[in-house]
Amino acid sequence: MVSLIRWMTPQDEVWVRGLHRRCHPDAPPRPDHFYQCHPTLVIPLAPSVIGFTCFTLSPTTKGYVAYGVDVCVDAEHRGKGYGRALHAERSRIAKSLGAIDFVGLTTPDNEPMARIFAACGIELRERLPDGQAVYIGSL
Repeated sequence: MVSLIRWMTPQDEVWVRGLHRRCHPDAPPRPDHFYQCHPTLVIPLAPSVIGFTCFTLSPTTKGYVAYGVDVCVDAEHRGKGYGRALHAERSRIAKSLGAIDFVGLTTPDNEPMARIFAACGIELRERLPDGQAVYIGSL
């Protein structure tokens, strides 16, 4: 399945933005160039994209930290391991670039993402005042 995952191209952005809107209907649209500034991986299924993830790296005194920004999978394709594969690939790339830790944020009711984090040893560390769950772990 990882062989299906590739870097987003400019032509993919319209599909990624549409998928983000469907997965997060109450969230504001991402700003222009967001998906270029945060490396974005996609799972294409012609003519669209059925899943994507993006992340960013930030330096610390110990090395880089990878911040997971999104894992979105189209509703028709959920439960097939695509979210897990997207997270695994972004973690692999981040680690290859020198990241040693991972930080992820998700809504409190996002059980699939919580299971993915738990399977990777990324633990729930705190809840923010707005209810968001903060997960932190080593890569």
